[in-house]
Amino acid sequence: MDQELQEGLSATIQWTAASKPTFPCSAQKPAIYYFLQFFPLALFTMICKYTNKVLASKKNDDGTIPKTKMTTTNEIKAWFGMRFAMACSKVSNVKKYWATGSGWQNHLISRTMARHRYDEISGCLMLEDPDNRQTNLDTWPNETKDDRKLLFQAMKANPLYRINRIWDTVLNNCPRLYNVSREIAVDEAMVGYKGTKASLNRVFMPLKPIRVGFKI
Repeated sequence: MDQELQEGLSATIQWTAASKPTFPCSAQKPAIYYFLQFFPLALFTMICKYTNKVLASKKNDDGTIPKTKMTTTNEIKAWFGMRFAMACSKVSNVKKYWATGSGWQNHLISRTMARHRYDEISGCLMLEDPDNRQTNLDTWPNETKDDRKLLFQAMKANPLYRINRIWDTVLNNCPRLYNVSREIAVDEAMVGYKGTKASLNRVFMPLKPIRVGFKI
């Protein structure tokens, strides 16, 4: 580390003797207790509220309004839990988690939520208020050249606009709930993504095992 940078950090950061949480910990507490310290229940409630707005605005191809079941906070929590389980047990196609008569079926996932309901929530999941035009850039006009230029500038200035509320909450909770010692290692990783919805967020690193995706 550069000498001036190291001296600057030493002057501005109050280093602790040991890395440890700032909240009560116990081996008897379940893992979800620790997760909710950093990702509080209020975020699930917020996601549920915004997702229901999208579910309520759905329309069929002929313009009619379908009979859509609204989601709940517990169902949103279950959806996130399923995503964690999927990350630990990866398959080539998400449908295989519900496949019957094969070795791919994951009973933990398939018994938590039906596949069509999982697909419905996945397609409508909203982490920011869809009615707030200031934060939801997806509602901005994209017809003229000037519209696209303005939208591009806004997305470049705020590439995480779809997850700002959650990002800020978790980011603020990390230093508040966990003290780090002076000796700490920070690593980076690539999350592979070859889709077309990432806009400005994708990076290309030809010498990495995962060449295209998100750098975190």
